[in-house]
Amino acid sequence: MHKHRIALVTGATSGVGLQVAKDLKEKGFNVYATGRSKEALQKLNDQGIHTIEADLLMDEAVDLIARQCPSPDIVVFSAGIGTFALAHETTDEQIEQMMRVNVTAPMKLTSRLLPHMISRNTGHLIYVASQAGKVATPKASVYAATKHALLGYATATRMEVQAHDIHVTTINPGPIDTPFIDLADAT
Repeated sequence: MHKHRIALVTGATSGVGLQVAKDLKEKGFNVYATGRSKEALQKLNDQGIHTIEADLLMDEAVDLIARQCPSPDIVVFSAGIGTFALAHETTDEQIEQMMRVNVTAPMKLTSRLLPHMISRNTGHLIYVASQAGKVATPKASVYAATKHALLGYATATRMEVQAHDIHVTTINPGPIDTPFIDLADAT
């Protein structure tokens, strides 16, 4: 990997995104990390990682990220939220939040970053989806739907950009012991 390569990692203030941002920095990437936690962002900044405070629940966050991160070579879409509840017990607000962070924000950010990759004929988009997007389980109806949507989006995008030597990868982990699990399901 060349040291001048730029990587953007969303959701980099905890869990998978945090580890990916640190690993990419260690491999010589010029890393831009986004998240909501000022404290976690400061720690990343202290390690030489550029940080962008952005809450993907907010409409302006996508444009802020696109403005503050120079055209990345690699984007890791790791930000995600989930609420595990029965379908009829999931609130409208919870549905909207999961759709915004897990589906709409990655799509909007991709639409802003992809033209630069296409003009360079190089790039890599990596979407952290979930096994839930492939195999739904009780109490994960909305979360599974968001990850299924993300997988469909990534699959179509992969076909669209193949001629430009841009790679699209989905990562579909099962449960990982991160703060996400504690926030998603109190049980």
